[in-house]
Amino acid sequence: MAAERKTFSARSWLFAPGDSEKKMEKATAGTADVVILDLEDAVTVDEKPKARKLVSAFLEAQAEQARSRLWVRINPLDGPHALIDLAAVMPSKPGGIILPKSRSGNDVAELDHYLSALEVAYGIAPGSTPVFALVTETAEGVFNTGTYKGAPRLVAMSWGAEDLADSLGASENKNADGSYGYTYDLARSLCLLGAAAAGVAAIET
Repeated sequence: MAAERKTFSARSWLFAPGDSEKKMEKATAGTADVVILDLEDAVTVDEKPKARKLVSAFLEAQAEQARSRLWVRINPLDGPHALIDLAAVMPSKPGGIILPKSRSGNDVAELDHYLSALEVAYGIAPGSTPVFALVTETAEGVFNTGTYKGAPRLVAMSWGAEDLADSLGASENKNADGSYGYTYDLARSLCLLGAAAAGVAAIET
């Protein structure tokens, strides 16, 4: 039986690149509610194997209770790295998984299948690893922000202007006055509406 979904709240989130033990230590020593050990954008392809080992070892070195605030951002499900990321870090029981470039609620459901198998394999309570999805980092994802209702494990959704600009081939995402362009404001609003429909937290960038 999957664990009951609890109300999720976090005041602050802090990213730390997974290929730097020093930066992970510094981030963890701070007061952020959640520290995100990043295997995605902060780590080059060549450094990803090293980062997986460092993140796994870093988690193992923490008291199990302290790991609840240490989440891992894996790579996108439609690429070659996500399953390797999960296989590397799940034995160390991270507090949660952040799914970047999520295309729809189906991606979260697929991730749930992988996590369920890994939880069984490593003696982790079934359904106890929460998921936070970044839902507007691709054009496809923006169209599907309303598909996350009932997505298993999902506790929060956020948007992303930089990766969305890359997806669109845009060189800028802000107006001359520093405000976000219309497309990015739209993505932000759709993320908020999608999170409200799904009954999960909407996290600002």
